[in-house]
Amino acid sequence: MFSLSHMLSFGNTGRWRCAAALPLALAGMMMCGASITLSAAGSQPLPAATGSPRTARVIAEPRPGAPDPTRLPDPEAALRVYRLVREAIARMEAPASPAADLPAVAGCSIQLRYGGMPLARGSAYHVQFAAPATGAPILEALVEAITEAELRLPPIPNDLLREQAMAERAANILVSIELAGGPTPITPETYAEAERTLAPGLSGITVVIGGRSAAIFPGTMLTSDMMPHKAISAAASAAAPSAQMGLDEPATLVKQHGAQLYKFRVVHLAQTGAGMEPIFLHRGGRVAPLGEMTAAGLRGLAQRLAGHLERRYASDIEYERPVQVTDPYDPLRNRSDPDRSGSGSEALAGYALARYAASGIDAEPAGLRAAAAKMRAAAHLRFDAKADDAFARCALVLADVALTGALKDGQRSVDELEAALLDEGKLKETLPVTSRGIAAYALTLAKSRHAAGVVRQVFRETPDADLVAQMPWLGWAELELAKVEATPDLAAALALRRMRALLWEFQIAREGLSTDDADLAGGVVFTTSLPPRPNSQIVRPLAFVASMLADSRLTEAGERAPELARLLSALRFVRQLTAGEATMWMYARPEIARGGVRSSLWDQSMPVDATSLALLSVCEAVESLERMARPAPERE
Repeated sequence: MFSLSHMLSFGNTGRWRCAAALPLALAGMMMCGASITLSAAGSQPLPAATGSPRTARVIAEPRPGAPDPTRLPDPEAALRVYRLVREAIARMEAPASPAADLPAVAGCSIQLRYGGMPLARGSAYHVQFAAPATGAPILEALVEAITEAELRLPPIPNDLLREQAMAERAANILVSIELAGGPTPITPETYAEAERTLAPGLSGITVVIGGRSAAIFPGTMLTSDMMPHKAISAAASAAAPSAQMGLDEPATLVKQHGAQLYKFRVVHLAQTGAGMEPIFLHRGGRVAPLGEMTAAGLRGLAQRLAGHLERRYASDIEYERPVQVTDPYDPLRNRSDPDRSGSGSEALAGYALARYAASGIDAEPAGLRAAAAKMRAAAHLRFDAKADDAFARCALVLADVALTGALKDGQRSVDELEAALLDEGKLKETLPVTSRGIAAYALTLAKSRHAAGVVRQVFRETPDADLVAQMPWLGWAELELAKVEATPDLAAALALRRMRALLWEFQIAREGLSTDDADLAGGVVFTTSLPPRPNSQIVRPLAFVASMLADSRLTEAGERAPELARLLSALRFVRQLTAGEATMWMYARPEIARGGVRSSLWDQSMPVDATSLALLSVCEAVESLERMARPAPERE
């Protein structure tokens, strides 16, 4: 089993966190969920949305005709609801009663955005409702959303242009609608069990306590980075007489407070841009087909990843000072944390862009090289030899060599690198384990006289099960060393092949996956726990595995077909993590977020290191495919 403690850090402590490791919701956070959200695009700033849940309602007495939990509205019915909502937004007035052709649902949640930010939210969920079922929850949600929207939208003057202004405003309001099926009881004893058994981004949660209920829909969970256990806690806090009950474990809620816990599924459709028709979503996005992983598809993916890095460098992300590349980026709120940014991430982004510019994928690489050079220069300016870690120092070496072919200050830089990393020709014992691979690669690129010994040291001292944590750097150091020493064989070939085999052992195969989990196919789970929760950590080893494909020392001709199939499946999952058009419904600045790699499918944060390594992975895959397509040299 992989060493999770090694896998969850990337250079700087806390830089790249695991999406599943989230604390329980505190009372203040519990109020962020059970509602519908409205938004629209406009130029005037809006007051912050309250984010508070809908007032818990008394549940109707159970009657015959309760809904089948597995039955959801069909696409045509969902589109009728969308048209009703759009008509209501145009008038800023909800209908007095549900239309006869609205589908019968257990619940409804609507989110609208204005100017990229939340405008209003409304939701309703009936755990039990009278027969025959009606579209009443849709109307309740719509009334709540329209009411909040009217309070927060800037007023329109009552003049001759009023109708035109209202039409333009309505056209810029983006709509997200979730229509819920009936409830299914759940009985987790603990929040940890709830985390294992509920599907993030797919299952909604409702909690009933003493005749009062509160529900949180999957879309709200996605736009709040809320995992299932936090949703149960938040719903319990909203439904209970005391918000503190939300801190109790589920078993305590049931046994001591008589709580009833349910999950439900939804049909989700949303607009991804002003004036666009809605699309149907799965876990807030779309399932990327494996068939897209062609040579052209990979080139397109590389272009999107590179475009994100370039735009992110130039963007004016909202906080007090201008930024270059910060880490991580929160696309939901268009924010980055300047205290968590570092010159290492900036240098790595410059290195990735330089490698992409040199790959030949982009027909006009000059602008990309210029952007990479600016990132490198800014990283050097921000680098603090006393405060920054070994990862940052080594990433600067990579960027220097990729852009100029040498270190910034020549031999002096080599001497400084050796002094920072080595003690009597070996890596310092104080060097973080996660930085040993990139240290070996940096020393190799710098042509340090100690490089060969360090590469052998890291391979010797790293167990096979932990080699994945040193990728891609240690693997690339081995290839570079063989090139420098002009040796035909790789001393670590067997260890690298074992690393790859172990990686594929933990890959999620498409065969046997349910429809719900089709978007997880190709991901790698770095623990043996269930259910599988793959995340963006896959891009670390994948970058080198892509390099292995066309190298006959690491992949024999007879192995290439199955290895290619596994690699393309993994790259499909990288594409799934990459923010595309289908996820734009929830982001504040789609033009910045587009092409960024998310921490996971249920955590929208975008660590810049994840996007940089994803770009390197795709570039290596394209290069390997091109090498394999070339005719073999004729033997004399």
